[in-house]
Amino acid sequence: MPNRLLINSRKTAIIIVVLVTLLAGSIFLLRQGRRSKATPGVPTLFYSTEPGSLQSGQNFDLVLKINPNGATLYAFELYTIYDPQKVDFQNTTILAQNISSQFILINSTVDTANNIISITGAKTGSAFPSSSNTEIARVKMKVKSGVLGDVGFSWGGNTKVGSNLNKELLDGLFTISEVTIQPTSTPGQPAGPDLHLDIPTLPRVGGSGIAQRGANVDVQVFLKTNNIPVKAVDFILPYDDSMLTFQNTADLVANIELDPNSGFNTQFVIKKVDVVAKKIIFALVVPVVNQQPVPVSSPNDILLGIIKFKVRTDAPDGQVSLLPDTTSTIYDLQTQNILTCTGGIRFNVGVLTATDTPIPTSPPFITDTPWPTFPPPPTNTPFIILPTSVPTITNPPVGVAMALDFKFRFQGILAKPNRLNSIPVKITVKSSAASANTIKSVSANVTVDASGIWSGQAYFPSLLEAPDYIILVKGPMHLQKRICENSPSETEPAKYSCISGNIQLLAGTNLLDFNQINLIAGDLPQQDGVANAYDVALTRNNLGSTDPAILAIADVNFDGIVDTQDYSLVIEALAIRTDDEL
Repeated sequence: MPNRLLINSRKTAIIIVVLVTLLAGSIFLLRQGRRSKATPGVPTLFYSTEPGSLQSGQNFDLVLKINPNGATLYAFELYTIYDPQKVDFQNTTILAQNISSQFILINSTVDTANNIISITGAKTGSAFPSSSNTEIARVKMKVKSGVLGDVGFSWGGNTKVGSNLNKELLDGLFTISEVTIQPTSTPGQPAGPDLHLDIPTLPRVGGSGIAQRGANVDVQVFLKTNNIPVKAVDFILPYDDSMLTFQNTADLVANIELDPNSGFNTQFVIKKVDVVAKKIIFALVVPVVNQQPVPVSSPNDILLGIIKFKVRTDAPDGQVSLLPDTTSTIYDLQTQNILTCTGGIRFNVGVLTATDTPIPTSPPFITDTPWPTFPPPPTNTPFIILPTSVPTITNPPVGVAMALDFKFRFQGILAKPNRLNSIPVKITVKSSAASANTIKSVSANVTVDASGIWSGQAYFPSLLEAPDYIILVKGPMHLQKRICENSPSETEPAKYSCISGNIQLLAGTNLLDFNQINLIAGDLPQQDGVANAYDVALTRNNLGSTDPAILAIADVNFDGIVDTQDYSLVIEALAIRTDDEL
């Protein structure tokens, strides 16, 4: 009998050990976001993070991955549920801009009401590699300050791959640790790639930088990659034209001297001096060998070029500040903007008021200014006066069904194109009227006639009537255009602009004639609201292509070939650069 009890005890112990081992293994696999053994023909979806370890307050990329495990698939419809108590998004203004992919995205949105990230797209050309882990998309997120423990990401029930194939969904569980401060770090010096300036030839008086009126000022522009491979740079530098002019006033672009030894392509560059916006702009891309970019990477500063300013002879006494605009970009090999900060320089004209110490670096996104604190109300509360009559109850306005029939032109399309006759556009309406305060968006298909005029109808099932609507139109390869009147016009492409809405929308059909203005091409898929070096490089690298997959992302005039016309249209968009906003 004792022996039997001993045997039973041993069996129980063995079973407990096995169960604990299985449980530990399951937790390990969940944390690692991967499975122990794949099922043939059943794709696996899983998560990872970059960097691999997370800390409180840290920025990170949530990476969505797939292994087809032998299945053939092209399309994906992914839904990720996140915990808003533990994580947020790096770009809190335009949440969709946190989502990126190497594939064409049809939809990329963030639903903050239900805490769901939605990503729908497709891989063109060939199917996903049949048996390897492939990144589908990534989301730029941030661990909230003070958060510790575990953070989880799970797949939504509507997630689909291929033609709704059977799939295995592995949720991700990642540990958040406390922030550890490295003793070798330099306080106040942010890590990561940056753009910064220097003026080594600036004369100094008593330790301070000073420039005389009429003096030449050569501003050096540096890139720090922090050993991260970089494939493109957009540099934007605002300047004060009351203090500065240029050494070469006959050819303003000649004042941008790019360094031929920077590692970037010297044949395909964009240089622009915008005297209206008072900005210096240049865009660089790396060389391409065998259809692969040759990135730039260095632990040391890389001289990109020199801006040749001249102090105006009539400049007033005062300080000149030069700081790269935070809309400048540095792109890595995944076309992620990895710019962490910009650094500038100050100097004085005529008098000494401050040293020429570098301007403190500024983050790419401007933080919200806190509300001012108001004094508390007086403690001696006045007597309460009761109303003499019952106030009138005003019923809120009721939305009505509206249809917007509109016409417009795309830049560079003067007749019916060869390749596409119908495309989707995004229509957004906004009213600031007290009775409305409405912002709504819909997608509408437009078709083209023989003269190159596109027409369509946007239907809103419930919209408030108001006289002050603004309408925004965005095409699939175009910058968004803000329109404030029923029949706008412009003397040349991209010159029309407006601020206050003056479009009256009523129940029923509203006729809107926008065909006297042009939607500017240049924001290519995957769209991010900006025309920049990525869009230029995408067009240039595919010149001469008639591949349908390439045409879908780079043939901006829809003529069936990516050619110099498309390239020139995208370059022109750099003068506009960004979407019009509400």
